[in-house]
Amino acid sequence: MSKDGKQSEFEKCLFCEAVLNDGACFETNFTDTDFIDCELSEFQFSEVYWHSGAFEGDYDDLWFSPSQDNPRRNVLALDVRLLNVYRGIDLSKMRLPDDGSALVVKNPDEAIPKIASKLRQSREQAANLLAERLVQVFTSEGQGKKKNRFFGKQWNQIYYYISLTTVNALVPEAEEELLGEYFRLVKQVSDELGYTAGLYES
Repeated sequence: MSKDGKQSEFEKCLFCEAVLNDGACFETNFTDTDFIDCELSEFQFSEVYWHSGAFEGDYDDLWFSPSQDNPRRNVLALDVRLLNVYRGIDLSKMRLPDDGSALVVKNPDEAIPKIASKLRQSREQAANLLAERLVQVFTSEGQGKKKNRFFGKQWNQIYYYISLTTVNALVPEAEEELLGEYFRLVKQVSDELGYTAGLYES
């Protein structure tokens, strides 16, 4: 652990069932570090460097805040299961679960309007709401109109992580059986148009 203002470093560490709710770490280096079935509600990873590691367990949301001065701290190379990552993080090296429950979309200003257009072809009100909110959350045009009320202030970036959990957060009013259908459509359009990035590996 750090002393006298120096950076903390964790190498080949395992956090198992640790209760870390409402905590934070700043400019911390993680190498080969895993979090297994921990409690991380409202925990903030701020300007961390993550060389390798994994989150295993049920995490509704994890908060990674970017560095505006050190791009090296905006790259996550970690294994994810249920993870919502926004706020300026480079996701191009992220490893994704192999069950197709998440994807990384590149060039969102091009990709998201096309995905939204496909969703708007549905007569379901929730599908149209999802289209509207995807544009609001994941495009520079939507972010520029007003502060995002779903995920707070956004940062310009060329990759975004979208999962079934993301869809649920954007349209909580949708029927549960429709959420999977909407997510599969998002993924299908992204795949077909060549906007899906990342490797689907467990």
